[in-house]
Amino acid sequence: MRFRTLSCRILLILTLICPISSFATSQIDDFAQSWQHQALTLQRQMGHALPLGQTNFLTTHNSYNTQHYMSFMRYWDPNQYLSVAEQLDLGIRALEYDIHYFWNRFGIQDLLLCHGSSFGSLNHVGCSPFDRTAHNGLLELETWLRQPQNQQEVVILYIEDHMDDQYDLMQSILDDTIGDRIYRPEGCQSLPMNISKNDVLALGKQVIIIGGNCGSTGWSQTAFNYGYPTDNDNFLPYPACKTAKYSTSFIQNNLTRIYEDKTNLSRLFSTPSQAITPELMKQATACGLSTIGLDKLTPNDERLTAAIWSWDNNQPSSNNNQCALLNQNNRFDSVQCTNYQPYACRASDNGEWQITSNIGPFSEGQEVCESEFGDFFTFATPQNGYQQTQLTQTRTNSGYASTPWVNYAFDTTQGQWVSNNTPMPTYTTITSTPSEQLMNGHNFCLNVKNNDLSEGATIEQNSCLNNDSQQWQQDNGGKLQLAAQNTLCIGATRSLRPYRNMVLVACNSNQAITWIRGSNNSYRVSQDPSLTLGISGAFWGKGRQAKLYRYSGNKGQQWVSK
Repeated sequence: MRFRTLSCRILLILTLICPISSFATSQIDDFAQSWQHQALTLQRQMGHALPLGQTNFLTTHNSYNTQHYMSFMRYWDPNQYLSVAEQLDLGIRALEYDIHYFWNRFGIQDLLLCHGSSFGSLNHVGCSPFDRTAHNGLLELETWLRQPQNQQEVVILYIEDHMDDQYDLMQSILDDTIGDRIYRPEGCQSLPMNISKNDVLALGKQVIIIGGNCGSTGWSQTAFNYGYPTDNDNFLPYPACKTAKYSTSFIQNNLTRIYEDKTNLSRLFSTPSQAITPELMKQATACGLSTIGLDKLTPNDERLTAAIWSWDNNQPSSNNNQCALLNQNNRFDSVQCTNYQPYACRASDNGEWQITSNIGPFSEGQEVCESEFGDFFTFATPQNGYQQTQLTQTRTNSGYASTPWVNYAFDTTQGQWVSNNTPMPTYTTITSTPSEQLMNGHNFCLNVKNNDLSEGATIEQNSCLNNDSQQWQQDNGGKLQLAAQNTLCIGATRSLRPYRNMVLVACNSNQAITWIRGSNNSYRVSQDPSLTLGISGAFWGKGRQAKLYRYSGNKGQQWVSK
């Protein structure tokens, strides 16, 4: 009995050291193929031309405090289940990093991602020396942003400042990670609400940092002096669309937040804010509330579906249905552009919606809107949840039973849906990468054993060192080359199957593997994306051999560019 009890305790400790995700990671891949993911992606792109203050950003609260990185030494009470990269894979576009200046595991003060608090004169209570560094948390974000499929995404990073004025150190960390992707303020200023995501992308930038306080010259030129206006537990749904603190007009024109906190600490020692239920998500989205902070996000989270205000189930469809109308469910359907329907028209001065009495094909929308309502009206489509609510209310109030065209169509030349004739900005996608180290979630780097830079050498994990055996680059064809010997690439000892050892092979041989980036910053085999580059038992230290594995999303299969 004593042996059984001891075994159970050992199992519990190992579970804490190497926590297993509560969700099959394949669910994240499945979600990426779902109509919900497509709808969220399309409506996010639809808002690229809107002013920031009218744009919705799917948000997680304490994004870094996640079970994915939990052990008995850190993150004992997580807000999230999934890694930051997995949250981004699900469509999250606003993150929160609490950054504390605290001693790291080497006994050196550093900036850490910590779920800590202040009690009286004590600061950073709850921080652990084993918490992830801000540097590693930013590397995870930077690696995700760099992937070709993500280079037209804009992410808001809210930094909750517990840095004890270490702004020069923070500046150095940012410069080493996401620095060239930051949309920066011009000195000490609040976040301008009139810029759009298109404006950010047009400059080749992807990250907007908020939470600054103008604490130093460098910091004031990096982080906007803006913290979310927040009013939990007081949100009133349509037609009020306001909170106790913030008016309808303020919410429509400023990034405003509500959030939940599902940690045990919050439950035991405070009164937690209201839970973000699917119904609350639906109501807040319909009012255009910009940031709704979620805890415990999952791949099959009903709140993601509730955040969809645009497309109806399993829409848009194929079969050359390339124009959109507002159906009886107050959602978009894709239909033939030659159908005869009325048109949704919006006033350019006050945002008023009208629906025409005349009907016709999609192509005549602007002409009919102007002829019925005047030059101030344009053929339009809603671009956020509040505009959609206004349009559907117009139809309800007017007693329209018809389903009007909205100005949203598939542009075959651009290969994308375009709303209000406003395409996404275009720029060159970067596919090749510079020489870099690849670090997994256990902070070990991909390494050639014994620094043997020759064909047949074993690939393993080792401590991260600045030497030739850890410098890799991915060519335009997707092969991972050894930078110091770029005729050698990572390949399999035999056929592409699970548990095949990874070794150096000639890049022009059929053993050299072509890789694509997958969810959670993984490297997948392009011929079979269920296979991934990984380290089994990576927690146990250097020397563990790299192999092919079925993708599970564990930390040994997560690779960031260092």
